[in-house]
Amino acid sequence: MKVAQYIVKSFVDNEVKFVPGLLGDTVLDILDAIRDEPRLRYIAVRHEQSAAHMSDGYARASGKTGAVIAHRGPGVANMVTALGTAFKDSIPLVLISGNLEREKQGRDAWQELDAISLLKPVTKWNFQVTRAEQLPRVMRMAFHRARMGRPGPVHIDVPKDLAREEIPQVIEFFKSDGQYFSQCSPDLEAVKKAADLLLSAQRPVIVVGGRAGWSVVNPALTEVCDWMGIPVVCTASARGIVADDHPLYFGVTAAHYGDRTAEEAVRSADVILALSFDFDDVHTLDWNLITPLHKIIQVDPDPAELGRQFPVDIAVLSDPGMFMRELWCTVVGMRSRATPTARVRQLRELWHLEMKEFFDVPMDSAPVRMQRVVKDCSDLLGRDAIVCVGAGWHTSFMTKVPIYQPRHQIHAVTGLGSMGYVFPASLGAKLAHPEKKVVCLVGDGDFLMVSQDLETAVREKIPVVVAVLNDFAFGVLRVFQSAFYQGRHIGCNLSNPRFDDFARSFGAAGARVENPSEFKPALEKALKTDVPYVLDVLINPEEPYYRMKDQQEFFSLTEK
Repeated sequence: MKVAQYIVKSFVDNEVKFVPGLLGDTVLDILDAIRDEPRLRYIAVRHEQSAAHMSDGYARASGKTGAVIAHRGPGVANMVTALGTAFKDSIPLVLISGNLEREKQGRDAWQELDAISLLKPVTKWNFQVTRAEQLPRVMRMAFHRARMGRPGPVHIDVPKDLAREEIPQVIEFFKSDGQYFSQCSPDLEAVKKAADLLLSAQRPVIVVGGRAGWSVVNPALTEVCDWMGIPVVCTASARGIVADDHPLYFGVTAAHYGDRTAEEAVRSADVILALSFDFDDVHTLDWNLITPLHKIIQVDPDPAELGRQFPVDIAVLSDPGMFMRELWCTVVGMRSRATPTARVRQLRELWHLEMKEFFDVPMDSAPVRMQRVVKDCSDLLGRDAIVCVGAGWHTSFMTKVPIYQPRHQIHAVTGLGSMGYVFPASLGAKLAHPEKKVVCLVGDGDFLMVSQDLETAVREKIPVVVAVLNDFAFGVLRVFQSAFYQGRHIGCNLSNPRFDDFARSFGAAGARVENPSEFKPALEKALKTDVPYVLDVLINPEEPYYRMKDQQEFFSLTEK
């Protein structure tokens, strides 16, 4: 078996079904091998960044490891932002890059670039294969390292001439089902201490981070919440682990796109149980949400995270799902089922008031307001829909669209927060779940960075619904310049095409929404269509920024 064929075999053995990429001469042997494998589908994209983002979206939605292929030099360089996104958000990807023939490397050849050094800061592990007999071991390690402990992207570099060589002896390693695994069980004494601390708490809260989604935390998490009456909040990437309509769920904690009730639940707590929660600046209001008065139980499979941002009272090195199952078995024998406390009732009142105030704005006059988009999406999208939210002005509104299941929201503003992410990621989510409705809520500036891959969606028959929330600007920065730079706009205003016509030029469907009453029927029609569908939604460019004061504080903005 040749090296290229074994790479394809490894993809199949690890339950990879789709491999996005952009061809180049250094990967032609691998692509040729893919043609002979009916269980693997190659998705040709129009930009390498889109390929890696698509694979990222597939991994987030499916819970499996994504794979992607890139040509040397500029192909690898175009992957950096996408791999940085996956690295910051702990998404398991395996990148196979082609490279020059071994004898040409190090001689400043055409398109030569040190891919290993370039990608080292944005990958968990990378390796250049130099001998054919290395490949079976390296491919096994690649998928293992991508999933193990704290997931993340890995990179394997394969010289062009090596891809054609025969492997002297093919060693059959164990096959994987492609799922995340940690095998890091908690110390039972630490679980007992955590249970004692939670039971003695007057105002406990559970904070769930996005990496907890790679573990099976439910049903144990909701059983503990229900039994002990503990409020639960999450980060944007953890939405759906506890359904939005669960009576003890109180929203997203985030500096500029979260929910005030969630922040109050954390701020007023005396004990915090953090499940794969990184205590980063966004989700702790620039580290001001946590004080020395908080007692912290931190559970994480990554030892580097334990106590990294704040001192913790109990540090538990464990898969969060395994910890929660042990915690559930412990607490159920230590106390009877709790009744709702005055604090929980207060948080519910605050949550209902926050939602009421959010929607208590005029929504029937043009142009379309963000709250109208949220309301109509909430009415139309079922519990099974996957909602993908891009980076931009609309982000601070769209966390109000309810999510009911794990892996059913893909959110750009988490780790790296890059624009150009969410549209290709939504294509990956649809590939993972062709039976589900996938809606991409994206700004005009964000969409136009990767809109060429609308052709990919049409050619590959990936029927996502894209609602372009169009204010003809990089809206966040225009709002900031209006508020803090005396309206001195520079670099923020855009001239856009009609996105419905733009979509039709690629063979997709499209519609323009100018009045609020048009959005719901247009979205309903788009959801019933079996081709990619783009809604050009003209939103109010002067929309007051939701949580403007919090934005000002987080970005350290002052009036000139």
